[in-house]
Amino acid sequence: MTEAADSETCAERPEGGAVVEEVGCVLHPGGFALTRRAIELCSLFPGNRVLDVGCGAGASVAYLRRVFGLAAVGVDRSRAALARGRGQGLNVPIGQGSGECLPIASSSVDVVLAECSCSIMARRGEALAEFHRVLAPGGRLVVSDLYARNPVASCDFPRSASGCLSGLMTREELALELERHGFSLTAWEDHSRALKEFMIRAILEHGSFSSFWELQGGHRQEAAQVQRELKRARPGYFLLVARKTAMQRDTRRPPQ
Repeated sequence: MTEAADSETCAERPEGGAVVEEVGCVLHPGGFALTRRAIELCSLFPGNRVLDVGCGAGASVAYLRRVFGLAAVGVDRSRAALARGRGQGLNVPIGQGSGECLPIASSSVDVVLAECSCSIMARRGEALAEFHRVLAPGGRLVVSDLYARNPVASCDFPRSASGCLSGLMTREELALELERHGFSLTAWEDHSRALKEFMIRAILEHGSFSSFWELQGGHRQEAAQVQRELKRARPGYFLLVARKTAMQRDTRRPPQ
């Protein structure tokens, strides 16, 4: 997604509702209320180390440090997003980096947080391997993102819808991918209502789905097609927690 005009900073918004943050328009249905729920599921304490991957301007990092006293840091691939966070005076430790190649030492964080960032990573498997590397033994991965409530293999999203829509997976597919990369799913919650509320708010703010879609970098003439495919895919929104386990070795014999 591309830049969205938004004069209200995330740090100033209430916990509930949707959050649209910064250059790059980070999609975060549920707002800080969902971030708080993630912290509750992990039973974190002040001083625990949290890495926010795809942190944008750093609003969640600021929230975690201010409200919970966590040693939170963030990385994002967008220089513009990071610059906006500094310009807003958030004064939090955020830096440039991608989920597929984290500038973080191995086994150095207690929690990796990925809010609406995994689904837009072109090399998600590499990112999961990196999350596993930087987490301390027994550390947890927290993901909130879109998922497919219906299989979407037959859906025909336009090219401009690549990213979070093209990366939709079912709950079962997500669990298997996590397991392949050394994670054990410990909690799963459906928060699709937050996604619905986000979309209603976005359409009301921008006048129509077409205007909202164009603002996200899509083409206005494709909006009707996107809406049709969304009805077929029935995307939902989830929050999951997965614990780092030992990587499974492939015990299959090589072909003779």
